[in-house]
Order: sequence, then structure tokens, then C-alpha cells
Amino acid sequence: LEEVDRGINAALKEIGCFVGVDRTYLFRIEHSTRTIHNTYEWVRGQTQAFISDFESMSWDQLPNHMALLLSNQPVYASRLSDHMDDWPEERSLLEGIKSILVLPMVVGGVVVGLLGFDAVHEERSWDDEDIQVLRSTGDVLAHVLDRRVTLQTLKDREVQFRTLVENLPDPMIRVKRVDQRVFVNPALATLLGRSAEDLNG
Repeated sequence: LEEVDRGINAALKEIGCFVGVDRTYLFRIEHSTRTIHNTYEWVRGQTQAFISDFESMSWDQLPNHMALLLSNQPVYASRLSDHMDDWPEERSLLEGIKSILVLPMVVGGVVVGLLGFDAVHEERSWDDEDIQVLRSTGDVLAHVLDRRVTLQTLKDREVQFRTLVENLPDPMIRVKRVDQRVFVNPALATLLGRSAEDLNG
């Protein structure tokens, strides 16, 4: 998981430098809870980082942007000040930004995340070709993000299973078919008069 995280962070830096923005970020979307999570971010120089402020938020806080993104449309303004009246609910979240581009990240027809670019110091514009290239990049990152979520889910389930088995009063042994690795719980280790550490592996 750490390697995946490093790869995503490195990609955000490369993309941010390439397109000449001051901040790039990736939000993961949870449809079941209608929330978005700022999971990765890169900032240039002394640009303010938002990842701690917007780590997790309801998508109802930015209804205009989410309506566009969930319908697979970008949020784009080369001169953000001209669009503030169009996006009143988002106004407080957009302060200090001169230009913005946010793209939906799609896996299997479902928007799973958002890839964003903020220009803070100078206005920045993107043409249709730029946006299409960045969309393609976002879709690649979307698959990486989706894989990371799957890996995290598997890791969490493994921890839950191990915790459950370790606390069972009944002896239990688990042997993996692939590599024949053995896991015994403390109850079985006690019954055999050995330590679990000696038996596991």
C-alpha cells in the first residue's frame, strides 16, 4: 500500500509541474455515504495545502461541482472570479484560487474520484486537447486508486479475521494452500505447550 501511495503522490507532482499549476489533488468518492476524501495532494513551494482541511467532507457542500462531476463533466474556470456567482455554495472553498480544473475519475462507468488542478498565483487556461490528456491521466490514476481501495479492504479483513481468531477460546489452525504457511491461534499454542510465534510461519 505504501508503494501505491508513493506512486500516486509522485504522479501528482509530475502532472502538477508539467501543467504549471500550484496544487494538484485527488479525492476519493464514497457513494454510499455521499462523501469525498482528499487522500492525496501536491503543492508547489509555499502554496497552502488543503489536505488536512478537506480530508473528508459531504459532497453536499459543493452541490454545483458534484452535479457536473457525477455526470462525467469537468469543473473548469480559467478565471474563477467570473464564476463565483454560478457556484455560490462553493465560494468559501474556492477563495484564493485564480483558475481551477477538476476532472471526474471513472472506473467501469462509475465516478470513483476527482483529479483537481488549482492555479493560485497566476491564471491558467486549458484547451480541449489539454483537458482530454488530463482526463486520460485521471482514468489511469482512477484504476490505481480503485486497486488501492481493494488492497486496503483485503488488509482490513485480514486484520479483522486475525483478531477474531486470536481471541477465540477454541484451538484453531489455518494453512494457506499457496505456500503452506501455518497460522495457529493462542488457544492451540497453549494446548500444545508452545508459543504462537514458534508455530506460526
